[in-house]
Amino acid sequence: MTRMAALGIPVLRDERVTPDGVLHVVGRKDKTAESMDPDGRQPVAELLEGLDPALPVVLMDHQPYGYAAAAEAGVDIIVSGHTHRGQFAPNHWVTRRLFELDWGYLRKGKMHAIVSSGFGTWGPPVRLASRSEIVHLSVTFGGGA
Repeated sequence: MTRMAALGIPVLRDERVTPDGVLHVVGRKDKTAESMDPDGRQPVAELLEGLDPALPVVLMDHQPYGYAAAAEAGVDIIVSGHTHRGQFAPNHWVTRRLFELDWGYLRKGKMHAIVSSGFGTWGPPVRLASRSEIVHLSVTFGGGA
């Protein structure tokens, strides 16, 4: 986080911002905070309390968990990573069973979920039969479903 701060990029840990009054961007603490952080991790519904419901909500959550709660709370878009889509074959079979969405796109009610396989690695510095990616997401907000 020190490097991000030096670059002027805020890291949102159970925090939210509303840049230029256009949309709400909400960042969650990592799921491990539920057991390892003395302050825990706030539920999505609490993080969204008091936000202007007329503005779109983009939620960043490192691990792709809790889609039903996010959709119910009013999140419009949730972006996640963490899974590396298994990083090397055949681990993608495991991540597919661990997560509702381990890679790609899912629509849950009105909420759009995107999980990137990421660009880097975790553990062994190798990827085998797993796609490295940086997702470029273009979004247009407007009326309608």
